[in-house]
Amino acid sequence: MFKKPKILIDAQMLSRNQITGIGRYIEELLTFLTKYEEFDWEIVKPKPIKGYRTIWEHTLLPIETLIKKADLLFSPSNIIPLYLPKKVKVIVTVHDVRVKAFPETFSRNTRMYYNLIYSYLFKRANAVITVSEFSKSEILKYFPESEGKVYVIPNGINTQKFRFLNIPKKKQILFIGAIAKHKNIKVIFESFSRIYKLIPHKIVIVGSKDSGMPQDEEMFKLINSIPQERIIFTGKIGDEEVINLYNESEVFIFPSLYEGFGFPVLEAMSCGCPVIASNRSSIPEVCGDAGILFDPENPEDLAQKILEVTQNENLAKDLIKKGLERVKSFSWEETSKMYISLMKKVIYE
Repeated sequence: MFKKPKILIDAQMLSRNQITGIGRYIEELLTFLTKYEEFDWEIVKPKPIKGYRTIWEHTLLPIETLIKKADLLFSPSNIIPLYLPKKVKVIVTVHDVRVKAFPETFSRNTRMYYNLIYSYLFKRANAVITVSEFSKSEILKYFPESEGKVYVIPNGINTQKFRFLNIPKKKQILFIGAIAKHKNIKVIFESFSRIYKLIPHKIVIVGSKDSGMPQDEEMFKLINSIPQERIIFTGKIGDEEVINLYNESEVFIFPSLYEGFGFPVLEAMSCGCPVIASNRSSIPEVCGDAGILFDPENPEDLAQKILEVTQNENLAKDLIKKGLERVKSFSWEETSKMYISLMKKVIYE
């Protein structure tokens, strides 16, 4: 009797108390992957104990591959165990290599850890998936030994969840993301300080602070130079609140300096919010012609783009239309088909 190949999925990111962007990617992808009956799937993850995930990854997970007789380990979250049995094939998704490109946004210990992991990963993995052509080029720049084993498979967007509600817009400009150095939130305040007297809009900032947030006195001066009632910090909020904010905001700004993909761009478009986004890294790939791009190091450029979108109703409507069309190119179903094709290639080659 034919035995289905056994695929073990390292879902350690789903054991966190707070699900991150990578965790959401894993949830969406697994919904579609595990529908394919050609493989025997098993999802494994550690107990949600602080500090335990790393121990589990490098000790118990390799043992799991032996006990469960795995033919393939799929790790969708940038890392693999530092030892794996030779007979177990490996596919890993590396979403970006920001730890190499922007090392200052990580702690010293985190940099050391990823340098150790990556020195092994790019040699050991049978295939490396990444989410954009930009990320592929970055991987090959820092890890040329991975030439020939890096495959680009773009992420999808759940348009049933991030949906266009067609509700009235409010005079507000939206940012959603981690409040971290590479997210470049400072340029929003620099640009808004130039134009807040010309428009009635408020800025709504949704996100959580992480270790990359600089203690920037200049930024705090900028914030204090703007009437406080014009800036709203929501902190972390629920998905339905986020979806409502996307739908009711006149503009979504994504000023990041470095992204492997940039989910919020597609989320905003899927909710019918015009997008103004950075012209750096993978972001132009994701935006296509459905968003307005700006130089993220030029606050005057962003200020002018904000005025264009908020003061030109026809332009805003055109961006909404293009955005809703653009998201049709990013389907989790199509993404999962590409994953399955690569898994078959690795298992049977």
